[in-house]
Amino acid sequence: MKRFAVMFLIMLLFSCTRGRSPAPDAEAEALAYSHRNQGIYLPEYFIETLQETLSHMRSATMFYKLPNSENNIAIIIFESDVLFVYSFHEGRLLNIREGTDNELIMREWSHETRVSILDDCTIRNEAGIIFVNVNRGVDDWRSTINAYITNIIFGDTVYRNESDNKMFRLENGNISFRNIEYELEINTVFFHPEYDVLISKDGETREYVFFTADNDAINIYELTIPGEEGPLWARLGEYRLADVFR
Repeated sequence: MKRFAVMFLIMLLFSCTRGRSPAPDAEAEALAYSHRNQGIYLPEYFIETLQETLSHMRSATMFYKLPNSENNIAIIIFESDVLFVYSFHEGRLLNIREGTDNELIMREWSHETRVSILDDCTIRNEAGIIFVNVNRGVDDWRSTINAYITNIIFGDTVYRNESDNKMFRLENGNISFRNIEYELEINTVFFHPEYDVLISKDGETREYVFFTADNDAINIYELTIPGEEGPLWARLGEYRLADVFR
Protein backbone atom coordinates (compact mmCIF):
# COMPACT_ATOMS: atom_id res chain seq x y z
CA MET A 1 0.00 0.00 0.00
CA LYS A 2 2.84 2.40 0.90
CA ARG A 3 4.59 1.59 -2.41
CA PHE A 4 1.42 2.34 -4.35
CA ALA A 5 1.04 5.73 -2.60
CA VAL A 6 4.64 6.70 -3.41
CA MET A 7 4.21 5.75 -7.08
CA PHE A 8 0.95 7.72 -7.27
CA LEU A 9 2.68 10.79 -5.80
CA ILE A 10 5.54 10.56 -8.31
CA MET A 11 3.10 10.27 -11.23
CA LEU A 12 1.11 13.24 -9.94
CA LEU A 13 4.18 15.42 -9.66
CA PHE A 14 5.37 14.39 -13.12
CA SER A 15 2.01 15.14 -14.71
CA CYS A 16 1.94 18.64 -13.14
CA THR A 17 5.33 19.60 -14.54
CA ARG A 18 5.06 18.21 -18.06
CA GLY A 19 3.18 21.13 -19.59
CA ARG A 20 4.19 24.79 -19.54
CA SER A 21 0.74 26.31 -19.25
CA PRO A 22 0.86 29.15 -16.74
CA ALA A 23 -1.31 29.18 -13.66
CA PRO A 24 -4.42 31.36 -13.72
CA ASP A 25 -2.62 33.92 -11.56
CA ALA A 26 0.19 34.13 -14.14
CA GLU A 27 -2.31 34.72 -16.94
CA ALA A 28 -4.06 37.43 -14.94
CA GLU A 29 -0.72 39.08 -14.21
CA ALA A 30 0.19 38.92 -17.91
CA LEU A 31 -3.07 40.69 -18.83
CA ALA A 32 -2.25 43.43 -16.35
CA TYR A 33 1.12 44.03 -17.97
CA SER A 34 -0.31 43.92 -21.52
CA HIS A 35 -3.03 46.41 -20.54
CA ARG A 36 -0.38 48.74 -19.14
CA ASN A 37 1.63 48.59 -22.38
CA GLN A 38 -1.28 48.35 -24.83
CA GLY A 39 -0.84 50.32 -28.03
CA ILE A 40 0.56 50.60 -31.53
CA TYR A 41 4.34 50.40 -31.88
CA LEU A 42 6.41 51.26 -34.96
CA PRO A 43 10.17 50.76 -35.43
CA GLU A 44 12.22 53.71 -34.19
CA TYR A 45 14.37 53.44 -37.33
CA PHE A 46 11.28 53.66 -39.58
CA ILE A 47 9.96 56.73 -37.75
CA GLU A 48 13.30 58.56 -37.93
CA THR A 49 13.70 57.71 -41.62
CA LEU A 50 10.14 58.83 -42.35
CA GLN A 51 10.80 62.18 -40.68
CA GLU A 52 13.92 62.60 -42.79
CA THR A 53 12.66 61.40 -46.19
CA LEU A 54 8.94 62.28 -45.94
CA SER A 55 8.31 59.02 -47.81
CA HIS A 56 6.42 56.07 -46.37
CA MET A 57 7.46 53.61 -49.09
CA ARG A 58 11.11 54.58 -49.07
CA SER A 59 11.29 54.50 -45.27
CA ALA A 60 9.70 51.06 -45.10
CA THR A 61 11.99 49.75 -47.86
CA MET A 62 15.07 51.04 -46.04
CA PHE A 63 13.86 49.38 -42.85
CA TYR A 64 13.32 46.05 -44.62
CA LYS A 65 16.96 46.13 -45.73
CA LEU A 66 18.16 45.95 -42.14
CA PRO A 67 19.63 42.46 -41.62
CA ASN A 68 17.34 41.62 -38.70
CA SER A 69 14.12 43.43 -39.66
CA GLU A 70 12.26 40.38 -41.03
CA ASN A 71 9.82 43.00 -42.44
CA ASN A 72 8.24 43.26 -38.96
CA ILE A 73 7.05 46.85 -39.46
CA ALA A 74 4.60 47.10 -36.54
CA ILE A 75 3.73 45.48 -33.22
CA ILE A 76 0.22 45.92 -31.81
CA ILE A 77 -0.29 45.01 -28.14
CA PHE A 78 -3.94 44.24 -27.40
CA GLU A 79 -5.61 43.29 -24.11
CA SER A 80 -4.62 39.63 -24.31
CA ASP A 81 -2.79 39.26 -27.66
CA VAL A 82 0.14 40.69 -29.59
CA LEU A 83 -0.07 41.21 -33.36
CA PHE A 84 3.17 41.21 -35.33
CA VAL A 85 2.56 43.05 -38.63
CA TYR A 86 4.73 42.33 -41.66
CA SER A 87 5.02 44.74 -44.63
CA PHE A 88 1.69 46.31 -43.54
CA HIS A 89 0.17 43.38 -45.43
CA GLU A 90 -0.07 40.35 -43.16
CA GLY A 91 0.33 39.53 -39.50
CA ARG A 92 0.76 36.90 -36.81
CA LEU A 93 -1.48 37.09 -33.73
CA LEU A 94 -0.13 35.43 -30.58
CA ASN A 95 -1.81 35.01 -27.20
CA ILE A 96 -0.04 36.52 -24.20
CA ARG A 97 0.64 33.82 -21.61
CA GLU A 98 3.00 35.47 -19.13
CA GLY A 99 4.16 38.98 -18.26
CA THR A 100 6.63 40.78 -16.02
CA ASP A 101 7.92 44.32 -15.63
CA ASN A 102 10.46 43.54 -18.34
CA GLU A 103 8.71 41.39 -20.95
CA LEU A 104 5.62 39.81 -22.42
CA ILE A 105 5.78 36.12 -23.33
CA MET A 106 3.67 34.58 -26.08
CA ARG A 107 3.51 30.87 -26.92
CA GLU A 108 2.54 29.21 -30.17
CA TRP A 109 2.56 25.45 -29.64
CA SER A 110 6.05 24.79 -28.27
CA HIS A 111 7.58 28.03 -29.60
CA GLU A 112 8.04 31.06 -27.35
CA THR A 113 8.08 34.65 -28.60
CA ARG A 114 9.10 37.48 -26.29
CA VAL A 115 8.76 41.25 -26.37
CA SER A 116 10.99 43.21 -24.01
CA ILE A 117 9.47 46.24 -22.26
CA LEU A 118 12.09 48.98 -22.01
CA ASP A 119 9.86 51.76 -20.62
CA ASP A 120 6.30 53.07 -20.87
CA CYS A 121 6.70 53.98 -24.55
CA THR A 122 9.40 51.65 -25.89
CA ILE A 123 9.65 47.91 -26.54
CA ARG A 124 12.13 45.62 -28.28
CA ASN A 125 11.45 42.50 -30.31
CA GLU A 126 13.57 39.35 -30.26
CA ALA A 127 15.63 40.59 -33.21
CA GLY A 128 16.79 43.54 -31.11
CA ILE A 129 14.80 46.21 -32.97
CA ILE A 130 13.44 49.11 -30.92
CA PHE A 131 9.73 49.98 -31.37
CA VAL A 132 8.16 53.24 -30.18
CA ASN A 133 4.55 53.69 -29.11
CA VAL A 134 2.67 56.02 -31.47
CA ASN A 135 -0.85 55.56 -30.06
CA ARG A 136 -2.46 53.80 -27.09
CA GLY A 137 -5.70 53.09 -28.96
CA VAL A 138 -5.79 49.85 -30.96
CA ASP A 139 -9.41 49.61 -32.18
CA ASP A 140 -8.63 50.77 -35.73
CA TRP A 141 -4.87 50.38 -35.80
CA ARG A 142 -4.50 50.56 -39.58
CA SER A 143 -6.26 53.94 -39.86
CA THR A 144 -4.33 55.18 -36.83
CA ILE A 145 -1.00 54.30 -38.47
CA ASN A 146 -2.21 55.90 -41.70
CA ALA A 147 -3.03 59.16 -39.88
CA TYR A 148 0.31 59.10 -38.03
CA ILE A 149 2.26 58.77 -41.28
CA THR A 150 0.29 61.42 -43.22
CA ASN A 151 0.79 63.85 -40.33
CA ILE A 152 4.55 63.52 -40.72
CA ILE A 153 4.44 63.84 -44.52
CA PHE A 154 1.81 66.57 -44.93
CA GLY A 155 1.45 68.18 -41.53
CA ASP A 156 -1.14 70.94 -41.15
CA THR A 157 -0.31 72.75 -44.38
CA VAL A 158 -1.94 73.45 -47.72
CA TYR A 159 -0.23 72.76 -51.05
CA ARG A 160 -1.39 74.54 -54.23
CA ASN A 161 -0.54 74.20 -57.91
CA GLU A 162 -0.49 76.92 -60.59
CA SER A 163 -4.23 76.49 -61.17
CA ASP A 164 -4.89 77.10 -57.44
CA ASN A 165 -6.00 73.49 -56.89
CA LYS A 166 -5.37 72.46 -53.29
CA MET A 167 -3.92 69.40 -51.64
CA PHE A 168 -3.98 69.01 -47.86
CA ARG A 169 -4.44 66.59 -44.98
CA LEU A 170 -7.89 66.16 -43.44
CA GLU A 171 -8.46 65.81 -39.70
CA ASN A 172 -9.12 62.06 -40.09
CA GLY A 173 -5.66 61.60 -41.62
CA ASN A 174 -6.82 61.23 -45.23
CA ILE A 175 -5.80 63.59 -48.02
CA SER A 176 -7.98 66.02 -49.97
CA PHE A 177 -6.79 66.28 -53.58
CA ARG A 178 -8.82 67.84 -56.43
CA ASN A 179 -11.78 67.93 -53.99
CA ILE A 180 -11.66 64.13 -53.65
CA GLU A 181 -10.80 62.30 -50.44
CA TYR A 182 -7.88 59.86 -50.69
CA GLU A 183 -6.37 57.41 -48.24
CA LEU A 184 -2.65 56.72 -48.02
CA GLU A 185 -1.87 53.14 -49.01
CA ILE A 186 0.41 51.74 -46.29
CA ASN A 187 0.67 48.22 -47.76
CA THR A 188 4.22 48.04 -49.12
CA VAL A 189 4.01 44.73 -50.98
CA PHE A 190 2.46 45.63 -54.33
CA PHE A 191 3.76 49.14 -55.05
CA HIS A 192 6.91 50.88 -56.26
CA PRO A 193 9.28 51.63 -53.35
CA GLU A 194 10.08 55.16 -54.56
CA TYR A 195 6.54 56.53 -54.76
CA ASP A 196 3.87 56.88 -52.10
CA VAL A 197 0.32 56.03 -53.11
CA LEU A 198 -3.06 57.67 -52.47
CA ILE A 199 -6.25 55.70 -53.19
CA SER A 200 -9.62 57.39 -53.63
CA LYS A 201 -12.23 56.62 -50.98
CA ASP A 202 -15.37 57.21 -53.06
CA GLY A 203 -16.61 56.18 -56.48
CA GLU A 204 -17.08 52.89 -58.28
CA THR A 205 -13.54 52.93 -59.70
CA ARG A 206 -10.63 53.38 -57.32
CA GLU A 207 -8.23 56.07 -58.46
CA TYR A 208 -4.54 55.90 -57.63
CA VAL A 209 -2.31 58.95 -57.20
CA PHE A 210 1.45 58.47 -56.98
CA PHE A 211 3.50 61.20 -55.30
CA THR A 212 6.75 62.20 -53.65
CA ALA A 213 7.16 64.89 -51.01
CA ASP A 214 9.84 67.25 -49.81
CA ASN A 215 9.78 70.17 -47.42
CA ASP A 216 8.27 72.59 -49.95
CA ALA A 217 6.39 70.58 -52.55
CA ILE A 218 4.31 67.51 -53.40
CA ASN A 219 5.15 66.06 -56.82
CA ILE A 220 2.42 64.10 -58.60
CA TYR A 221 3.30 61.26 -61.00
CA GLU A 222 1.56 58.81 -63.27
CA LEU A 223 2.62 55.39 -64.46
CA THR A 224 3.25 55.42 -68.21
CA ILE A 225 4.09 52.79 -70.81
CA PRO A 226 7.82 53.28 -71.42
CA GLY A 227 9.06 53.74 -74.96
CA GLU A 228 12.60 53.27 -76.12
CA GLU A 229 13.65 56.49 -74.42
CA GLY A 230 10.61 57.47 -72.39
CA PRO A 231 10.48 57.25 -68.59
CA LEU A 232 8.37 54.72 -66.76
CA TRP A 233 7.18 57.45 -64.40
CA ALA A 234 6.14 60.84 -65.76
CA ARG A 235 5.64 63.82 -63.46
CA LEU A 236 2.23 65.41 -63.93
CA GLY A 237 2.63 68.49 -61.79
CA GLU A 238 3.85 70.11 -58.65
CA TYR A 239 1.97 71.35 -55.61
CA ARG A 240 3.92 73.97 -53.69
CA LEU A 241 3.66 74.72 -49.97
CA ALA A 242 1.20 77.60 -49.61
CA ASP A 243 0.29 78.28 -45.99
CA VAL A 244 -0.62 76.81 -42.63
CA PHE A 245 -4.04 75.19 -42.75
CA ARG A 246 -4.97 75.22 -39.06
